[in-house]
Amino acid sequence: MLIDQRQLSLTSKGSKLFQQINRSIIMVLASIIIISLTITTITFAMLWNRSKSSSNYMNSVHKGTIGYPIRLPNDGKYIQWTFLQLNDVYEMLPLDQGRKGGLARVARVRQLLLEENPRTYTVLVGDFLSPSALSQSEINGTILNGRQMIASMDTLGIDFVIFGNHEFDLDERELISRINESKFSWISTNVYKSGTDQPFSSTIRYKILTIDKINILLIGLTINVDRSYIRIINQTSLIPFVQQFLKSISNIEYDVLVALTHLSLKIDIQLAENIPEIDLILGGHEHENYFLSRGVKYTPITKADANAFTVYIHRCAFNLDTKRFLVYQTLTQINSEIEDEPKTAEVANYWYDLGMKGFQQIGLQPNKTVSCLPSNIELDGRSTSIRNFPTLLTDCACQSILKSTSINGTKIAVFVSGSIRIDDILRGTITQYDILRVFPLKDDLWSLSVPGSYLAKVLTSVISLKGTGRFPAYCGIQTLDQGNTWIVDDLDISKTNLNYTIATMTYLKDAELNNPAVTIMQHFNITQRQSLMEYLPLIYPPCRHLGGVMTMQCRLSSLKHDMADIQSKFDQLETEASILEKYHSDKAKSIGEQTELLKFLRDLDHFSTWLTRTQASVASEDIPNTLNEAEQLLNQHQTIKEEIDCYGPGYAQMKEYGHRIICNADTTDPKYIFLRERLNALYDNWNELDQMWHHKKNMLTEAMQYQMFIRDSNQAEILLNHQEAYLAREQQPKSLDDVEVSIKKHKDFFTTMSANGDQI
Repeated sequence: MLIDQRQLSLTSKGSKLFQQINRSIIMVLASIIIISLTITTITFAMLWNRSKSSSNYMNSVHKGTIGYPIRLPNDGKYIQWTFLQLNDVYEMLPLDQGRKGGLARVARVRQLLLEENPRTYTVLVGDFLSPSALSQSEINGTILNGRQMIASMDTLGIDFVIFGNHEFDLDERELISRINESKFSWISTNVYKSGTDQPFSSTIRYKILTIDKINILLIGLTINVDRSYIRIINQTSLIPFVQQFLKSISNIEYDVLVALTHLSLKIDIQLAENIPEIDLILGGHEHENYFLSRGVKYTPITKADANAFTVYIHRCAFNLDTKRFLVYQTLTQINSEIEDEPKTAEVANYWYDLGMKGFQQIGLQPNKTVSCLPSNIELDGRSTSIRNFPTLLTDCACQSILKSTSINGTKIAVFVSGSIRIDDILRGTITQYDILRVFPLKDDLWSLSVPGSYLAKVLTSVISLKGTGRFPAYCGIQTLDQGNTWIVDDLDISKTNLNYTIATMTYLKDAELNNPAVTIMQHFNITQRQSLMEYLPLIYPPCRHLGGVMTMQCRLSSLKHDMADIQSKFDQLETEASILEKYHSDKAKSIGEQTELLKFLRDLDHFSTWLTRTQASVASEDIPNTLNEAEQLLNQHQTIKEEIDCYGPGYAQMKEYGHRIICNADTTDPKYIFLRERLNALYDNWNELDQMWHHKKNMLTEAMQYQMFIRDSNQAEILLNHQEAYLAREQQPKSLDDVEVSIKKHKDFFTTMSANGDQI
């Protein structure tokens, strides 16, 4: 019996041991399976991403978006790298209704190039902090001054930049702040801190890129600018300066010399022709694309279009055996066929929205429609156009200046085309922000009295500066011989011995018209962009979705065709009435009725005009973006109602008198048939105006309620965050007093919850 119990015990222990072994084996196998599946999943994901990336890259190459990888001669070992070049970028988002430019698209091109060759370097050769409309936006009293560009370029992945002349639009403190905010390197060979031989701020005079066994020397050269806090080697001295600089670093070995330049094309050519050590010039400043080969080595000189409408891709190769440098260029259009890189798009849109809010804080409405251009009208503000010949945009800007200063009898307006910075074509709907892009830098208007001979001399001088920002835009005066003779009222102004009252901006007044013979007549408290905002709606009215208003206007328009004939008949009736009154006194009563009829028709014309204008005002679809805007629009709408109510009694009298005339008139008389139709249209549109007003009031009331809801929601969210933070605290009381304090705080918490419960 004892033996059986022991056997049973051993059998039980063996069974348990076997179960434990089986369980362990199962756990090990399960772990192996899970690990295998994890590794397989990760491997598949990596292969899929690589396949997708490769597919995107091959698709871009197939389309020619980024050009094509180079095929090198079979004459030795080559080291390859790529430069992505952009210059003169003032806008972060695409322009021309989304068709051109956009930093997020440039970032995507950079990604594709990095997939082709990880040794890809992105360079920005000047002019990006200023001038742009967004850089002038104020956030809580602080002007952006290019902060949005630094953030966007950092996200895009810029490696190296140089100064453009417009970086120095910023004062010293702001420019140093932008440099310190950036993650990329600033190369500046010919810009020094004022009064010293030290580089400005934290810039470097040159950069050595080392790729495998070769060294690439980068230098940065900037056009001269007159600013007190810097010293720039002038363009006229630049050739000997660069030659001397290269001698001063002769102890540094390099295989390729690349000059990053923001200079005039003329100076770029001189560099290539006089300094054979330079292998490649990547330039800016001209705002349009160029490709030239100059010098004994046929050194390439490239410039891309402004605002990243195009970028240059330089696929470079250096032969280690023959020491030969090769470069293959592709000018790539940045357009809607290129998808956005998400991170850059997010940053650019964030700063754009912030800039829009900044404009709103100073009373502007950047998204408000100023004008609607007909489909066949374009306002050409491209630098290649306005700096070479007049365009409709320069003419509109000139006429707006003339109109704003007309109080002084100005007949001539002139300004430099470089004050227009939009470098784009405006089509369709024009907003306030578009005008800010046209004139990003505020410039006051002036009226001056200028001797004709001196004015002719100045105009002859500046018109010869075709292709530069000093090329003039003018109106009220003309030249028929390329600027040799200037005509006003068919007279050569240089020979009239007269002074002419002209309108201009601050820059031209100070730069070209700063002469004792010139008299300042008035300094206007209006900027050139305010002037254009007021002028454009006069010639191209804002587009509105009027609905019933358009129907009414079409109806009235068809009736107005016969107004001339009707008015002629009325004049005839008035003449006949005068004759009857003179020779037939017994007809005096009838004449009085005719006079009363004429007065009624005049009143009807006035009322119809007012009704059309008021319906257009009521039908505007301005949507408030803030609670203050909602209250303002609602108050304005109520003012319109008060005006409508004032016209009510006059409308009632007009309706009664019109009804009496129609009832007593000959139903077959054409003029009374016309009057009946006109009165019916008037009745319909008066009723429609009332409906439109109430509909608009409901919309504005809902908009204000929505803005109040947003405000209350934000307040409630802050309250709930505070309450959640309180509940999240886990600090335990350490004494009886602490317990009593905690209980009191908790009661206060519930009191606050109850008090705010209804609001939430």
